[in-house]
Amino acid sequence: MDMGISGLAKVVEGVTAVHEAGHSLVALAKPRSMRFVYATRRFEPALRGDGGVLPHGIDSLGHTYAVAAVDAPARQLVLDTATMLWAGGVAEAEVFGRTFQGAGSDRSSIARLLVTAGLRGEEAATVAEATYDLAQGFVRRHRTLVLELAQPMMERTIIGFDDPVVESVQRRVLAAEGQRDEVVDLARVLLERRPKAMLEALQRASEASGRRTAAIWARLCAEHGERASKAPRWSRA
Repeated sequence: MDMGISGLAKVVEGVTAVHEAGHSLVALAKPRSMRFVYATRRFEPALRGDGGVLPHGIDSLGHTYAVAAVDAPARQLVLDTATMLWAGGVAEAEVFGRTFQGAGSDRSSIARLLVTAGLRGEEAATVAEATYDLAQGFVRRHRTLVLELAQPMMERTIIGFDDPVVESVQRRVLAAEGQRDEVVDLARVLLERRPKAMLEALQRASEASGRRTAAIWARLCAEHGERASKAPRWSRA
Protein backbone atom coordinates (compact mmCIF):
# COMPACT_ATOMS: atom_id res chain seq x y z
CA MET A 1 0.00 0.00 0.00
CA ASP A 2 2.81 2.40 0.88
CA MET A 3 4.48 1.71 -2.48
CA GLY A 4 1.20 2.49 -4.22
CA ILE A 5 0.77 5.77 -2.39
CA SER A 6 4.38 6.70 -3.05
CA GLY A 7 3.98 5.93 -6.74
CA LEU A 8 0.81 8.00 -6.99
CA ALA A 9 2.53 10.90 -5.26
CA LYS A 10 5.32 10.78 -7.84
CA VAL A 11 2.79 10.87 -10.67
CA VAL A 12 1.07 13.91 -9.14
CA GLU A 13 4.42 15.64 -8.66
CA GLY A 14 5.35 14.89 -12.26
CA VAL A 15 2.09 16.24 -13.65
CA THR A 16 2.40 19.38 -11.53
CA ALA A 17 6.02 19.92 -12.57
CA VAL A 18 5.13 19.64 -16.27
CA HIS A 19 2.14 21.94 -15.80
CA GLU A 20 4.20 24.64 -14.08
CA ALA A 21 7.00 24.19 -16.62
CA GLY A 22 4.50 25.03 -19.37
CA HIS A 23 3.56 28.27 -17.60
CA SER A 24 7.20 29.07 -16.87
CA LEU A 25 8.46 28.60 -20.41
CA VAL A 26 5.97 31.11 -21.80
CA ALA A 27 6.93 33.60 -19.06
CA LEU A 28 10.59 33.15 -19.94
CA ALA A 29 9.83 33.75 -23.62
CA LYS A 30 7.94 37.03 -23.00
CA PRO A 31 10.45 39.39 -21.34
CA ARG A 32 8.75 42.46 -22.84
CA SER A 33 5.58 41.61 -20.90
CA MET A 34 6.67 39.79 -17.75
CA ARG A 35 9.58 38.67 -15.60
CA PHE A 36 9.72 35.07 -14.44
CA VAL A 37 10.53 34.83 -10.72
CA TYR A 38 10.06 31.19 -9.72
CA ALA A 39 7.94 28.06 -10.17
CA THR A 40 7.23 25.28 -7.72
CA ARG A 41 5.41 21.95 -7.86
CA ARG A 42 4.35 22.40 -4.22
CA PHE A 43 2.42 25.47 -3.12
CA GLU A 44 4.33 27.57 -0.59
CA PRO A 45 2.18 30.39 0.87
CA ALA A 46 5.26 32.00 2.41
CA LEU A 47 6.74 32.50 -1.07
CA ARG A 48 3.72 34.27 -2.47
CA GLY A 49 4.33 37.96 -3.06
CA ASP A 50 1.94 40.79 -3.80
CA GLY A 51 0.83 41.36 -7.39
CA GLY A 52 2.31 39.50 -10.31
CA VAL A 53 0.84 36.69 -12.34
CA LEU A 54 -0.29 33.61 -10.45
CA PRO A 55 -1.67 31.02 -12.89
CA HIS A 56 -2.84 28.86 -9.97
CA GLY A 57 -5.04 29.74 -7.06
CA ILE A 58 -4.44 29.33 -3.35
CA ASP A 59 -5.67 25.74 -3.42
CA SER A 60 -3.28 24.59 -6.12
CA LEU A 61 -0.55 21.97 -5.81
CA GLY A 62 2.01 24.31 -7.33
CA HIS A 63 2.27 27.67 -8.98
CA THR A 64 4.35 29.89 -11.23
CA TYR A 65 5.13 33.41 -10.16
CA ALA A 66 5.93 36.16 -12.67
CA VAL A 67 5.61 39.93 -12.41
CA ALA A 68 4.54 42.32 -15.13
CA ALA A 69 7.38 44.22 -16.78
CA VAL A 70 7.39 47.89 -15.80
CA ASP A 71 6.95 49.09 -19.38
CA ALA A 72 4.73 46.23 -20.58
CA PRO A 73 2.07 47.38 -23.10
CA ALA A 74 -1.28 46.64 -21.45
CA ARG A 75 -2.82 44.81 -24.40
CA GLN A 76 0.26 42.68 -25.02
CA LEU A 77 0.42 41.81 -21.31
CA VAL A 78 -3.16 40.49 -21.45
CA LEU A 79 -2.42 38.37 -24.51
CA ASP A 80 0.85 37.00 -23.14
CA THR A 81 -0.68 36.31 -19.72
CA ALA A 82 -3.57 34.40 -21.29
CA THR A 83 -1.10 32.40 -23.40
CA MET A 84 0.93 31.69 -20.27
CA LEU A 85 -2.15 30.51 -18.39
CA TRP A 86 -3.20 28.14 -21.17
CA ALA A 87 0.30 26.68 -21.47
CA GLY A 88 0.09 24.65 -18.24
CA GLY A 89 -2.82 22.50 -19.36
CA VAL A 90 -1.45 22.36 -22.90
CA ALA A 91 1.84 21.01 -21.56
CA GLU A 92 -0.03 18.32 -19.63
CA ALA A 93 -1.92 17.30 -22.76
CA GLU A 94 1.24 17.18 -24.86
CA VAL A 95 3.21 15.10 -22.35
CA PHE A 96 0.50 12.92 -20.75
CA GLY A 97 -2.21 12.90 -23.40
CA ARG A 98 -4.81 14.57 -21.15
CA THR A 99 -5.31 17.48 -18.76
CA PHE A 100 -5.92 17.28 -15.03
CA GLN A 101 -7.50 19.46 -12.35
CA GLY A 102 -5.05 22.35 -12.58
CA ALA A 103 -6.19 23.21 -16.10
CA GLY A 104 -9.67 24.05 -14.78
CA SER A 105 -8.21 26.58 -12.36
CA ASP A 106 -6.30 28.17 -15.23
CA ARG A 107 -9.46 28.51 -17.33
CA SER A 108 -11.12 30.38 -14.47
CA SER A 109 -8.09 32.67 -14.22
CA ILE A 110 -8.25 33.37 -17.95
CA ALA A 111 -11.93 34.27 -17.72
CA ARG A 112 -11.21 36.72 -14.88
CA LEU A 113 -8.26 38.18 -16.80
CA LEU A 114 -10.35 38.90 -19.90
CA VAL A 115 -13.21 40.41 -17.90
CA THR A 116 -10.76 42.66 -16.07
CA ALA A 117 -9.31 43.70 -19.44
CA GLY A 118 -12.78 44.78 -20.58
CA LEU A 119 -13.38 41.93 -23.00
CA ARG A 120 -16.88 40.48 -23.21
CA GLY A 121 -18.91 38.01 -25.25
CA GLU A 122 -17.66 37.02 -28.67
CA GLU A 123 -14.58 39.20 -28.44
CA ALA A 124 -13.49 37.52 -25.19
CA ALA A 125 -14.16 34.09 -26.68
CA THR A 126 -12.12 35.00 -29.76
CA VAL A 127 -9.13 36.14 -27.73
CA ALA A 128 -9.40 33.08 -25.44
CA GLU A 129 -9.45 30.70 -28.40
CA ALA A 130 -6.64 32.52 -30.19
CA THR A 131 -4.34 32.55 -27.16
CA TYR A 132 -5.07 28.84 -26.60
CA ASP A 133 -3.91 28.17 -30.15
CA LEU A 134 -0.81 30.27 -29.55
CA ALA A 135 -0.04 28.34 -26.35
CA GLN A 136 -0.55 25.02 -28.09
CA GLY A 137 1.76 25.94 -30.96
CA PHE A 138 4.36 27.28 -28.54
CA VAL A 139 4.40 24.18 -26.33
CA ARG A 140 4.54 21.87 -29.33
CA ARG A 141 7.53 23.76 -30.72
CA HIS A 142 9.33 23.62 -27.37
CA ARG A 143 8.18 20.36 -25.79
CA THR A 144 11.79 19.39 -25.02
CA LEU A 145 12.37 22.65 -23.14
CA VAL A 146 9.20 22.10 -21.09
CA LEU A 147 10.61 18.76 -19.95
CA GLU A 148 13.99 20.36 -19.21
CA LEU A 149 12.29 22.82 -16.85
CA ALA A 150 10.17 20.11 -15.25
CA GLN A 151 13.15 17.91 -14.38
CA PRO A 152 14.88 20.23 -11.86
CA MET A 153 11.47 21.03 -10.35
CA MET A 154 11.05 17.32 -9.67
CA GLU A 155 14.47 17.19 -8.05
CA ARG A 156 14.40 20.43 -6.04
CA THR A 157 10.67 21.32 -5.80
CA ILE A 158 11.30 24.94 -6.81
CA ILE A 159 13.22 26.68 -9.59
CA GLY A 160 14.08 30.37 -9.72
CA PHE A 161 15.10 32.92 -12.34
CA ASP A 162 18.78 32.52 -11.44
CA ASP A 163 18.79 28.72 -11.76
CA PRO A 164 21.37 27.68 -14.41
CA VAL A 165 18.80 25.43 -16.10
CA VAL A 166 16.29 28.28 -16.26
CA GLU A 167 18.88 30.67 -17.69
CA SER A 168 19.91 28.12 -20.32
CA VAL A 169 16.32 27.38 -21.32
CA GLN A 170 15.49 31.08 -21.56
CA ARG A 171 18.45 31.78 -23.86
CA ARG A 172 17.39 29.00 -26.19
CA VAL A 173 13.69 29.80 -26.29
CA LEU A 174 14.39 33.49 -26.92
CA ALA A 175 16.78 32.59 -29.74
CA ALA A 176 14.20 30.25 -31.27
CA GLU A 177 11.27 32.68 -30.93
CA GLY A 178 13.21 35.80 -31.89
CA GLN A 179 12.37 35.54 -35.58
CA ARG A 180 8.65 34.98 -35.08
CA ASP A 181 6.17 37.81 -35.66
CA GLU A 182 3.66 37.59 -32.81
CA VAL A 183 1.18 39.92 -34.50
CA VAL A 184 1.13 37.74 -37.61
CA ASP A 185 0.75 34.61 -35.48
CA LEU A 186 -2.19 36.11 -33.62
CA ALA A 187 -3.84 37.38 -36.79
CA ARG A 188 -3.52 34.00 -38.45
CA VAL A 189 -5.18 32.03 -35.65
CA LEU A 190 -7.92 34.64 -35.35
CA LEU A 191 -8.62 34.46 -39.07
CA GLU A 192 -8.82 30.68 -38.96
CA ARG A 193 -10.98 30.62 -35.83
CA ARG A 194 -13.42 33.50 -36.38
CA PRO A 195 -12.96 35.39 -39.66
CA LYS A 196 -15.72 37.94 -38.95
CA ALA A 197 -14.31 38.87 -35.53
CA MET A 198 -10.69 38.81 -36.59
CA LEU A 199 -10.20 42.44 -37.54
CA GLU A 200 -11.87 43.89 -34.46
CA ALA A 201 -9.86 41.67 -32.13
CA LEU A 202 -6.65 42.34 -34.06
CA GLN A 203 -7.25 46.08 -33.82
CA ARG A 204 -7.55 45.87 -30.03
CA ALA A 205 -4.80 43.34 -29.49
CA SER A 206 -2.11 44.54 -31.89
CA GLU A 207 0.41 47.21 -30.94
CA ALA A 208 1.18 47.63 -34.65
CA SER A 209 0.54 50.80 -36.62
CA GLY A 210 -2.30 51.02 -39.15
CA ARG A 211 0.09 50.60 -42.07
CA ARG A 212 1.62 47.44 -40.62
CA THR A 213 -1.82 46.05 -39.78
CA ALA A 214 -2.91 46.62 -43.38
CA ALA A 215 0.14 44.76 -44.66
CA ILE A 216 -0.54 41.85 -42.32
CA TRP A 217 -4.16 41.69 -43.43
CA ALA A 218 -3.18 41.66 -47.12
CA ARG A 219 -0.66 38.89 -46.49
CA LEU A 220 -3.12 36.71 -44.59
CA CYS A 221 -5.89 37.29 -47.12
CA ALA A 222 -3.53 36.15 -49.87
CA GLU A 223 -2.83 32.97 -47.89
CA HIS A 224 -6.54 32.26 -47.52
CA GLY A 225 -7.59 33.30 -51.01
CA GLU A 226 -9.57 36.32 -49.79
CA ARG A 227 -9.71 39.86 -51.21
CA ALA A 228 -7.59 42.37 -49.30
CA SER A 229 -10.07 45.06 -50.26
CA LYS A 230 -12.46 43.64 -47.64
CA ALA A 231 -10.28 45.14 -44.91
CA PRO A 232 -12.04 48.05 -43.16
CA ARG A 233 -10.98 51.63 -43.78
CA TRP A 234 -8.93 51.97 -40.58
CA SER A 235 -6.60 49.13 -41.59
CA ARG A 236 -5.82 50.70 -44.97
CA ALA A 237 -4.54 53.94 -43.46
